[in-house]
Amino acid sequence: SNHKAANRNLEMAKGHISEEFDKVVFSESIESDAIETGYGIYLNAVGILKTEIGIEEVQRYLKDLETTLGRVRGPEAKGVVSIDLDLVEWNGTVLRPKDAEREYYKVCLENLYKNNISSI
Repeated sequence: SNHKAANRNLEMAKGHISEEFDKVVFSESIESDAIETGYGIYLNAVGILKTEIGIEEVQRYLKDLETTLGRVRGPEAKGVVSIDLDLVEWNGTVLRPKDAEREYYKVCLENLYKNNISSI
């Protein structure tokens, strides 16, 4: 998120996801420069969850949550991303290779494995 309320939006997203899924952990949040858009500093975090529901349902849930948290898409957004929730990996398969290579993703994932992964 590069929104002025990025911290609040990220914490709200974590709360909603934690309520929806029984087994979920999140990394610490870190900032990164905009990569493709050139619009400000982004706040990032990575989460890992275990669930019995399918990938399509999880993806739909995340996109619906983005909308609930005020995500605007298209030109109307004017470069502002209030929240962006993506599945980068699913059961060991990388779904978003570019995201998986981003430094913030690697740092957040490493943080998760060092501190939280045993809790799921």
